[in-house]
Amino acid sequence: MKSISILALLLVCSSALAQSSFVRGDIVLFQDNLANEKEGSNTSTWGMDRDFARVALVNGEKVMRFRAVNNPTREDQIVVCEISPMFEPSNNQLPVKNFTIEFDFNVSKDTHGKWSFLGDGNGRTQYAGFNFQINGKASKDNRIEARWSGNPGGRKQVTVDLSREGWHRFALSQNQGVMKVFIDGVCVITDKNVLPVRTFWIRVDSFNPERYVLRNFIICGDDPNKAVSMPKPVFVPGTEIVFEDRFNGESVGAAPAKWNVKWGKAKIAQFNNENALWFPESDELTPVMKIPKNYLPDNFTMELDFTSGKGMYVIKMHESNRDEGIQLSWGVNFMQIVCWTNYGEMITTELDLNLSKDGWHRLAVSCYEGAVNVYMNGVNIYHLHNVINVRRFSILAGPMEKQGYYLRNVRIAKIIQ
Repeated sequence: MKSISILALLLVCSSALAQSSFVRGDIVLFQDNLANEKEGSNTSTWGMDRDFARVALVNGEKVMRFRAVNNPTREDQIVVCEISPMFEPSNNQLPVKNFTIEFDFNVSKDTHGKWSFLGDGNGRTQYAGFNFQINGKASKDNRIEARWSGNPGGRKQVTVDLSREGWHRFALSQNQGVMKVFIDGVCVITDKNVLPVRTFWIRVDSFNPERYVLRNFIICGDDPNKAVSMPKPVFVPGTEIVFEDRFNGESVGAAPAKWNVKWGKAKIAQFNNENALWFPESDELTPVMKIPKNYLPDNFTMELDFTSGKGMYVIKMHESNRDEGIQLSWGVNFMQIVCWTNYGEMITTELDLNLSKDGWHRLAVSCYEGAVNVYMNGVNIYHLHNVINVRRFSILAGPMEKQGYYLRNVRIAKIIQ
């Protein structure tokens, strides 16, 4: 029994390590090759603002050494040095979604100042996508200050043992909005829904920048031709109900008690001997929820049954005071999904459907940590990461046939993990 318990523990530990281990991208986009560079010269692979770094020979190995272009006027005057890699794809821009960055940086007991490893949206003109600052002085409790933009973004301080002088390895991966940062192979920071960055640069703030050296820099991205088989997610409804309406106990012909009806057309009716919400003509409804301001939770699921036919449904899930958000429009043989992402992009997707079967069809939507999944009749038909948070919910039905549309079993629930 004891050996089985130990084996189980080892399996759990190995699984956790596998999930947090660094995985390099498939295709090399940039790699410095300082062995071919001339000592004391600028490199051909780095963009230098005012000659801030040069190739140097350290312990028989060529490295990138930072330097002060102009001598400080005082001993304690900070010198700022910035460099950025130059690579061919996309005008020196990183891939939008998935990339990895790796390099070695050094620390020393008599070094003053800090390293900064930064990425931003577009050449330092939009926003700081991430900023990691590491003390250049070797210490047991070296503090890393980190901040990043996202939904909602984050800021964190972590302490790492960098008491060993010399080289340490920095690695960063960003995959579908999930960012992981590693120091010497250990994941020290991770977060979801991080905004993508397009450029990367390294900065040194010190009055002795010549003590800062860099080597083994590599940027990788995903192979666009790699076949990836991902399992389709299964819909799991939220557990804490914030709104539910089965239309039971309401009077036929009355307005729905739990809804605000925009044009007064939608009403309770009988369909196959049960109460349902009937749209004889076009109308738009918003649920009356008890939570503050009728807002949707940060993470939620939405479900409903509907009948199909000529015409169109529209579900709008938007931010409170803006039009951006998620919009689903569908008819008997199509669906259009429009999503606004954290980085300001509107993504429109057209899907083919077959909803010609009489009777009820089931729509379900899951919004969790910026990942949106749409299900039709139990099948996952749409998936997207980095979608902005939404707050308001409304449904518009525009039938074009005499029998109109019917809805039932509307449920909005909070996802609790």
